[in-house]
Amino acid sequence: MQCRAALDELALLAPLSDRSTDEIPTLRDLAHQGSDRAAERITAIERLASQAGELSRMEYDFLFDGASHLLAIGYNVDGRRRDTSYYDLLASEARLCSFVGIAQGQLPQESWFALAGCSRTPAESRSSFPGAVRCSNTSCRSW
Repeated sequence: MQCRAALDELALLAPLSDRSTDEIPTLRDLAHQGSDRAAERITAIERLASQAGELSRMEYDFLFDGASHLLAIGYNVDGRRRDTSYYDLLASEARLCSFVGIAQGQLPQESWFALAGCSRTPAESRSSFPGAVRCSNTSCRSW
């Protein structure tokens, strides 16, 4: 199975020439063929990367509570309002959502520390308590 996959990959990158077996392609011909295949592959990869980027975009505004810096657990479509409960544990699945939202610039960094139940950012903690962060729950770790 692995050999077949490797052979298919090789055939994609360097297919057998349609020429007769008497004709030996020049190095220039082979380089041109390889360059064309590489360009096709790069284009396909760039298209996939663009699609992945589009799929990763999410609107957080309707779930994000600016006062608590937390994401609501859900949204009631019929009532057009977000739920009154929030993800507030660093150990919850909201950790990844918050991390990605911050990385994309769609959520403020404070939401990470609110998620952890921390009352201070690492920079604020270092200024008064080096190596420690004040937390309201046990899921927050020292920095």
